[in-house]
Amino acid sequence: MALMGFNSRWCKWIHACLSSASISILINGFPQKNSPLKKGVRQGDPLFSYLFIMVAEGLNHLTKIAAASNHFDGIRIRRGETRVTHLQYAGHTLFFGDWNRRNGETESMAGFLGCVAGTFPINYLSLPISSSMKQKKAWDPFFEKFGKRIADWKE
Repeated sequence: MALMGFNSRWCKWIHACLSSASISILINGFPQKNSPLKKGVRQGDPLFSYLFIMVAEGLNHLTKIAAASNHFDGIRIRRGETRVTHLQYAGHTLFFGDWNRRNGETESMAGFLGCVAGTFPINYLSLPISSSMKQKKAWDPFFEKFGKRIADWKE
């Protein structure tokens, strides 16, 4: 957070919130000994959304640096034009890259990040995504799904 411009007081507050949490279990209506929590935010924590956005932005920045310094290529949508390295949505992050020597350490990097390396086709947000998305028929499942939703809305 300091690298993103947050002052030291703010960083200390967030660290204190994340490191001071504890839990106590009630047995027959009586609280038992407090136990410290080992990992960050809890479900429903109001800080979660803000911390997620900060971490996602940090990851976005690091990915841009890796792409600009030719450590990670991403995929090109058209020759010489737009390059896509990753997508982030609703707590998910997908990295995209052509299989080459620079992007070849996929398994080790995925393990380091606690992720899974995959190949196409995949299902993302319950929609199929494949390497043949340039073909019109690859988009049929999208149109079918949205057509059904629109029909439901009309009712």
